Amino acid sequence: VNLLEKNNGSKDSIKIIRKWILDRAHSIQNIGMVIQQYVSDQFKELETSAYTELLHTAYVLNDLFYNAKNANSCGPYTRFVKSPKPVDIVAALVTYLPTILHACYNATTEDTQRDKVSR
Repeated sequence: VNLLEKNNGSKDSIKIIRKWILDRAHSIQNIGMVIQQYVSDQFKELETSAYTELLHTAYVLNDLFYNAKNANSCGPYTRFVKSPKPVDIVAALVTYLPTILHACYNATTEDTQRDKVSR
């Protein structure tokens, strides 16, 4: 969650989080649940920054999907798992996307924000 909290939406920030997730692909289900919990917490608080933080999280997933499509990933830490096998990251995380986009859309306060989420 710490990386998600520090995500400022910059290319470098998104790249760091993507790399961290790809390196730990063997735990992708747990990572997905953490992302969903983070989104849920942000949405419940609905602070003025909630929309921005949720949008930055959606950007991370978009970048992750783009860079991991058609690729199964093991990540360097997979070797520590009993039965290391490649993970379809997109298939594992796509189920969390509706929750994230819904929360992001509901946190919008302006039409321009809604347009960003819709794209």
